[in-house]
Amino acid sequence: MEMTVIMPGEIDLRGRWKRSEPAADDPIPEAIEFREGTYLAEKGSGQRFLHWDAGTYALSAEPDDRGRRYLTMSTATDSLETYPVSFTDGSLEVEMPDGRRVKFDRAD
Repeated sequence: MEMTVIMPGEIDLRGRWKRSEPAADDPIPEAIEFREGTYLAEKGSGQRFLHWDAGTYALSAEPDDRGRRYLTMSTATDSLETYPVSFTDGSLEVEMPDGRRVKFDRAD
């Protein structure tokens, strides 16, 4: 049985995360389940296309000087994209390339 050790101060993304606000027709998923190195997204009502559907991810080990970490995810087009992220009280906030922020709350 393989185990992952999370050291104090490290962020563990594994588990289910749900958007704080409905996704509507936005291509960012309603929910995401992060597993060991992979993720699986879930469509919300009315969503036709997900930019993040299923694939791999990696979270930077150390925060930058603004306290942000970086989440690299494979996308529906198989490209790797990196997003600044921040964590507060069970929430994950992802900064999109257009400047808007998408917030997810831990759902498990």
